[in-house]
Amino acid sequence: MLEQIRNTADAMALKDALARPRFQTYQSATSGSVLDAARLYILDAELRGAFLELVHFAEVALREACNRVIAGTYGPWWFNGKRVVLDDRTRRQFREAESKISPGSKTPDRVVAQVSFGAWSDLLEAGGTSDGSHGALSGTADYEVALWDAALVKIFDGLSTTRADAAALTRRVRRLRNRVAHHEPIVFGIHQNGERDPDRKFRRQAPLDALTDLRRLTGHLQPRLAGYLNRCEHVDELLADPRAAEALLFAKARRTDTRWL
Repeated sequence: MLEQIRNTADAMALKDALARPRFQTYQSATSGSVLDAARLYILDAELRGAFLELVHFAEVALREACNRVIAGTYGPWWFNGKRVVLDDRTRRQFREAESKISPGSKTPDRVVAQVSFGAWSDLLEAGGTSDGSHGALSGTADYEVALWDAALVKIFDGLSTTRADAAALTRRVRRLRNRVAHHEPIVFGIHQNGERDPDRKFRRQAPLDALTDLRRLTGHLQPRLAGYLNRCEHVDELLADPRAAEALLFAKARRTDTRWL
């Protein structure tokens, strides 16, 4: 747990350590006070760390569940694209994972363990095309039929009724994961990169709603751990801090071009 900023000297030291535009956002949210801005930044940093602890379980659970059911249909080396058409993006991510492992110790499980959250999230999308390189099947990857209907629907039964619903939920958790992993602010909401409403408004999710999504996904994939994860209340405690609530209100008032999910 981080110690909160206690004096102006420490606040100024933190300000000097950060990029000016980054600190300015916190300062604007706290009426220009350097001390209050520094305290909000520390709260945000601790919130990111607390979120990351929970994201760990979601990432591992999604990886293990997806690999288990797909391997059950297409075999342990399913990700090489020789039994099912996988798009170039998916195969590239798995080839990059393979490249990190010495040939003598390469096994399907070792490869799978190297693949990040994004690759598993991508398997819930519609699928792109395969150029057939590296001996893979070529053509259009139909993830709706080849992956969702054949395997992935099993792990989302009772949580999401369609592939698109499962993809949207997992995509939101992925964006939360990327944001906290790259030390981006959380108290001002989680930007949904690449998404806009029909009226061209950007999409953004409040931290508490992101926590709900994270717990829904993880609790479904790891039901025996659901009780334990729900008792991990550090994120809840941080979000209950008045400074977090005020920062979110500031962001909502400032971002008039945004629709909050």
